[in-house]
Amino acid sequence: MKILLSGGWGYGNLGDDAILIASLNLLKEKYPHSEITVMSYDFQETMKILNKPDIKVIPSIHRIISGELSFKKFGAWKKSFNYYPFPKLLFRRIKKIQNHSIKSQTNKIFHKMKNLSEFEKHIKVYDEFKNADLFVMSGGAYINGWLDSLCSRVLELKITKETNTKSLIIGQTIGPFKKTDLASYAKSGLELADKVSVRDIGSYEEL
Repeated sequence: MKILLSGGWGYGNLGDDAILIASLNLLKEKYPHSEITVMSYDFQETMKILNKPDIKVIPSIHRIISGELSFKKFGAWKKSFNYYPFPKLLFRRIKKIQNHSIKSQTNKIFHKMKNLSEFEKHIKVYDEFKNADLFVMSGGAYINGWLDSLCSRVLELKITKETNTKSLIIGQTIGPFKKTDLASYAKSGLELADKVSVRDIGSYEEL
């Protein structure tokens, strides 16, 4: 059995990396002879963490559509300015400019990906979906107002529908959504999954 595993890893969050390892253990317990391919935002880092030659690790849809945007969002400023003697006021101003730039890029990605229909032409890992018997989207809090992440999760589910691949969402946190159009967009993806399970009451109520 060929399984394609997606989730919130590759962002430098140890908790999410632990969820990845737990998800792999769960799948191996359920399907001991399966071939598992993991999609990760930082696929090289995930490869090092897993250190398992039998597990294939590839770039995630999120990495493909947004490039290194999340590295800028989560890591670049900490690395650059942790010990740099900038006055706090100037640092906040620089951070504000950077956040505005990230938001602008994210909005462009969101509007582009909302209308994407020719998956095969645009998505480099399309064949991985086509060849999989089961697509699993595992835990983390990535179906929410984080636009480029939301685009990626919905797009993954649209591709599974396009390729007739069974899809299972396990242990996800969903929402909260401050805007109804984002909630509707998330719904359009979640409706395509064969099974959905969530990890908290808030997500259940959001569903």
